Amino acid sequence: MKEICRNYFEEKYDCKEMISWLEKNQHITWTDLQSIYCDFVKRKSCLEKAQESLITFLNNMKKQTKQIHFISTRIKDEEHLLYKIIRKLSSIQQKYQDINVQNYYKIITDFVGGRVLLKYVKDWKEIDEFIRSNAIDEKQYYIRFDQKPDYNFKDLDKSSIYIVEEPILFMRYGSADFTSHRIKSKLSYRGYRSIHYTFKVHGVYCEIQLRTMADEIYAEFSHDVFYPDNEKNVFLKRYTDHISKLTNEIDDMLSMYWYLPEDAVNVCKTHYAERDLEYPAIVKKTELVSTGGETSQKSNEFSQIDSVVNPSDRINSRIKTGL
Repeated sequence: MKEICRNYFEEKYDCKEMISWLEKNQHITWTDLQSIYCDFVKRKSCLEKAQESLITFLNNMKKQTKQIHFISTRIKDEEHLLYKIIRKLSSIQQKYQDINVQNYYKIITDFVGGRVLLKYVKDWKEIDEFIRSNAIDEKQYYIRFDQKPDYNFKDLDKSSIYIVEEPILFMRYGSADFTSHRIKSKLSYRGYRSIHYTFKVHGVYCEIQLRTMADEIYAEFSHDVFYPDNEKNVFLKRYTDHISKLTNEIDDMLSMYWYLPEDAVNVCKTHYAERDLEYPAIVKKTELVSTGGETSQKSNEFSQIDSVVNPSDRINSRIKTGL
């Protein structure tokens, strides 16, 4: 079995100091990481079977619910697996303590990952009902990370899909809990919002992330520029926070339309129809003027607008103000 070069890995992921610290504090050695890497490569055929079953499950869900815009799946990359273990151990996450080649596949829960994208927040409930109705959801099969060394890892029927952790909604501070407490929620310091489902398929732990297309925009952008390599960068934290707020506002605006009363929708469709609108060539600016203790309005007329504020300039200004 071909092993991964330590120098290459440390340079590519800029993690030399982290690995040295882990070895110095006896959390894990490079030899241990090499063993996990090689073992994981050997499991590829099993991972592919799990992915195929997951794809079948998701495609069936897409056909039956009619609410899904897009689905995708992937098998975790070998190098990304090692880097994840290094990061989690470096951050002293209790779940990953004592991880080794004998138990890593019982601890990490996203060897196969899936993404389910919805157009609108309102559609999450139908997807959740499908998942709970078509997967086995019994707490006796849930992972117990406090039960070392087996973590309640059981050999289950490979023809079925099991939910093995309580589904959880990760949400940003200030974001509405759209599940109305039907699903456990957890605040995310990254401004991230998504419902996570953990399955066991063909003996492999798989994770499905359910979110809207607007949430996906933030998640992809944040992963490209901020998480996991630049989490300590204050500017990028502020920047991605603004993206998170904007994408949440998009979802809120889209959701608002679907909850408008029927008469309000009819008004929008008729009274404000495009053909009835007239766009004025003059823009009026209204100022409040104080006259002898009273306040009156004064209008200043401007001719055609000569310039438009650049959105990027406005965003940069907001970011600098927040720093």
